[in-house]
Amino acid sequence: MPLIYEGRCSACDYISPSHSEGYSAVILDEPSESMFADPIDRRIVILEHPLELHILEEIGCTDWSASIGGRMFQIRHVVCRACGTMYNLRRLTTWFGATGCLVMLLPSILIGVCVGWQSNSFSRGLISGWLGILTLATAFEVVVGQFIRLRYLDRDKEFGRGADCPACHCKKYVSFRPHLWRRLRCPKCRQNSVRVRMVGKS
Repeated sequence: MPLIYEGRCSACDYISPSHSEGYSAVILDEPSESMFADPIDRRIVILEHPLELHILEEIGCTDWSASIGGRMFQIRHVVCRACGTMYNLRRLTTWFGATGCLVMLLPSILIGVCVGWQSNSFSRGLISGWLGILTLATAFEVVVGQFIRLRYLDRDKEFGRGADCPACHCKKYVSFRPHLWRRLRCPKCRQNSVRVRMVGKS
């Protein structure tokens, strides 16, 4: 389950909106009537966890068709290093749900079994299988994701959002989870006094 985070400033009364590290969304050609459509741009339908497959079915897509069709976007919530503004990055990506996981899991299991059999070691087989699925997943995302972004470059430019902070245009940002233990810049009082903490699960 995605974790929900919130930032609080110890020097003033600033409290950030509560949200997860990120989520996936599907881009449609026409505004959607779905209850999961973005209120600002209803062509963007948010895939809320754990209802992703149900929402895709509702709008007439599958994880494969949305990914191969260049309609799947990954949204990440980040914090500007310079001014503390919280904003999101949008990037055209691929997401193949349970089917894609199964496709990568089967060869990884085979690798793990072969290594474990040859080395007579269960632990080596387990580690090899785990490394195998990580390698396959990374390679898949790099190759297929880059192909999708190049093929649907206009859509990526229209809906994508780069690293530029909307407030100060700084390109340096941090994501939430790796910075739970350090203080971030407060967008209200400008002091390094905001701590991000987990407040729930979605």
